[in-house]
Amino acid sequence: MATEIRPMTTEEVPAYVELIHGSYPGTDLETPQQKAALTERFTSRMGEMVPVGVFEGGGMIGGMIQYPFVMNWRGVLLQAGGIGMVATGLMHRKEHVARDLVRYFIESERERGALFALLYPFSPEFYRRMGFAFGARRMQYELMPAQLPAIGDRRRCRPLTEADIEPLRDHCRRLVLARHGMLMKREYELKAMVSGEPRIVGVYEGERLTGFLRYHFGKEIGGNFLIYDLNVNEFSYETNLAFGSLVAFLHSLGDQVRRVRISTDDPEFYQIAEDPRDASGILFNVVHHKIDIGGVGLMVRWTGAHLPEEMLEQAKFGSGKAVVALEVEDTLVSTRITTTCIAFDHGKAHRTDLQPSAVRVQLGVADYSALLMGSVSLASLARFGRASIAPESELEHISHIFRTEAPPFCTTDF
Repeated sequence: MATEIRPMTTEEVPAYVELIHGSYPGTDLETPQQKAALTERFTSRMGEMVPVGVFEGGGMIGGMIQYPFVMNWRGVLLQAGGIGMVATGLMHRKEHVARDLVRYFIESERERGALFALLYPFSPEFYRRMGFAFGARRMQYELMPAQLPAIGDRRRCRPLTEADIEPLRDHCRRLVLARHGMLMKREYELKAMVSGEPRIVGVYEGERLTGFLRYHFGKEIGGNFLIYDLNVNEFSYETNLAFGSLVAFLHSLGDQVRRVRISTDDPEFYQIAEDPRDASGILFNVVHHKIDIGGVGLMVRWTGAHLPEEMLEQAKFGSGKAVVALEVEDTLVSTRITTTCIAFDHGKAHRTDLQPSAVRVQLGVADYSALLMGSVSLASLARFGRASIAPESELEHISHIFRTEAPPFCTTDF
């Protein structure tokens, strides 16, 4: 039977909520009130996100949410797209409904001009096969408050409310402009950040909000309602003063909080503590103390779109001069090889005609996506056997050109 994939109408959203309930039994959708609340949330945000359904025989058999984003990529603000809440009807498992939704997502984002498609995977392997690459590795530290130094003034921290939305919006925008990989906050995100759980405290320097911490308390420990763990949902700062004040705030919670869990993409964060060990006591490789857990989350895929020339010329690349012919294989639908020739000149880039003297780089679309985002180096891809370069003598040179100043950093959940 023929299927159709298209944006949902408002009236079709309740059927999608039922699909989510069947696909994710762990979600709180047991009562009519809970389902109505999620339906209202989706329909009220349809201007900032797009519910998309798969229809067969007049009924919905699958669905997802598409999110239009603005991303900082190598110093340039560009269009990107996110996907979330991919749901398939229980009677339609193993019929490629999820695959068809993802293909529709990638193609529609390419038509929109978005350079990247983004998602958080239920199965990294599934999306890897569809050409998505891993973003930056994320670490989670679990420390006692006393392990965090009181390096700032916690009295600068105060709860944020709806009155702080404008300074919060400005702070988030400044961070996006400064950090490769970050996504611009949407209005409903900003409103949700200052209304209820997770809680939020911020630091002002004059009239400017320069940092905030979003957190929620975990369950009581050992039946003692006075002792909890604290989970940091988002830790954002522009200045050392804001960072120090927020860390001092966490340090001050030692009489109530047993442990603080902080997730970060900062590979140097462990250096903040004199003793960064977690509670496990695990040793490995003779005497190496366990200090964190690591994981992969956000995945990214090149859609096949090309940046306008003026935006490519504004993007930041590493120093070096070369003409590179990039041959990218994409097998999502059928094997397709896209060749793009780019001239690099000490941090600047522009497309050019294919030249016989160009350095040739061959790789798959997932690895190309990771290379563009700076989450892996070309030298590593060659070492892993997932990229080839000719002549090989140019490997380190070209690898340096594609490096970013820092790995991609993203704090947006969707």
